Amino acid sequence: MVAGRLGLVLPACLGVVLGACGHRSSSLSPTIRSIDRTLPASAVGRDFPFARNGCIEVPLGPGVGTRRSCRLTPAQRDGLPRSPRTPVHLVAELSLARPQSLSQHAFFADFESRGLGTCFTIIFAIALDPPTCDGNRRCAALCVRYFSEGRTSQLGGRATGRYTLVAGTVPSNAKNVRLVFSDGKSLTYALRGPLAKDFPGRRIFIADLGRRPKPARVGVVP
Repeated sequence: MVAGRLGLVLPACLGVVLGACGHRSSSLSPTIRSIDRTLPASAVGRDFPFARNGCIEVPLGPGVGTRRSCRLTPAQRDGLPRSPRTPVHLVAELSLARPQSLSQHAFFADFESRGLGTCFTIIFAIALDPPTCDGNRRCAALCVRYFSEGRTSQLGGRATGRYTLVAGTVPSNAKNVRLVFSDGKSLTYALRGPLAKDFPGRRIFIADLGRRPKPARVGVVP
């Protein structure tokens, strides 16, 4: 299942660094497993039926009209792999605790893009998620995005609720990262994931927030 790639990099909270933003919480430690698997870009997202050149096309059906082709922005086009043969390196994996109808794994991968240099991408299902540039070397070391997946109604399948994943890179010398939510509650994670080898000075961070909403702020803490 293709998860929703939502929003920009989560805003950093300077108060988190000073311990003044949100409440103190015990430190969690997601088990982010280091892996080493390389696939051509053409094999990543190959079974997603309406994606072509990184763009989702909507078939309207007989009697409704022709297929509508979306148009990529220049930034989206620059964030695509250089060619179908471009290697996509899967370097880290986190197992997810979710209903069976949703994704069971999240992968951190990197590839060379057309115009944005080395990019990382978060993939839930290798055969269904085309690689997109979720962050590159121009992004600050604390470069974290959130991803939403699931259903909130019965239309098109049984409701699962919305599940949130937070993933990206953090400074390699940071010890903990804190996610602060709009209600003032927070979660603190010990940073023990593998180093992002193609992103000097950065470590990989992936956290499954379950049914929690997206964080309002993110920052490193002692």
